[in-house]
Amino acid sequence: MNKKLGNIALAEIKEAIGRCTTRNQISAEAERLAAFYGVSKDRIYAITKDVRPKQKSRADKGKRLADLMECEGLKIAASDVVAYHLDPAEALRQAQTRGYEIPVSLATFVRYLREKGLTRNVRRMNNSVNYRRFEAAAPGDVFQFDISGTKERWFDLKTRKLVKVSELEVSKNHPNENKNLVKVWRFVLLDDHSRLRFFRFVAVDKPNSSHVVAFLMEAYEEMGVPKVLYTDKR
Repeated sequence: MNKKLGNIALAEIKEAIGRCTTRNQISAEAERLAAFYGVSKDRIYAITKDVRPKQKSRADKGKRLADLMECEGLKIAASDVVAYHLDPAEALRQAQTRGYEIPVSLATFVRYLREKGLTRNVRRMNNSVNYRRFEAAAPGDVFQFDISGTKERWFDLKTRKLVKVSELEVSKNHPNENKNLVKVWRFVLLDDHSRLRFFRFVAVDKPNSSHVVAFLMEAYEEMGVPKVLYTDKR
């Protein structure tokens, strides 16, 4: 409500606020005057801006509790963020665990990192590792073994043939209910240097070590025994 106040009302408001000495007193008096004159509290503050005491600046205003490059604890934590791609919170925790003093909060530490250009996006990009494909020096040095399940190829125990089954019929959400169908797995052995491959399709609900050994024995007869066999965690 934009109510016009007369000169007498303005003078009374300024005089009432001018008698206050603390912020609490000013707030309470401004609330009373706002209700009495039918205006907002902000309007009372605007009218009395020149008579209200100025807020004193803190003696330590502008001074930091610590500097990122001078405080040993923060410096160590920042180094861990850059070198080991640690989350800022984890970096601070580890620095404290190692006995370093951390005089600022996590939010302040993150702000210091941003000021040095270490924003979240930059840290995320730095976390990516450049990989290059490893290649063995000669044939037979390293063989790679892998198992992968086929999605649409199943083995029909009745006809003893591979059949194509749509994902609409069998998938994670639609379990196989046909007892004659068995899942088919692709076993592959690859020479890392020559890229020569040996593979077989194995029809079994879930492959185990005996299936792997049988496949490798057959593959070794064909390709030879490698110096190193590389596989995943299966």
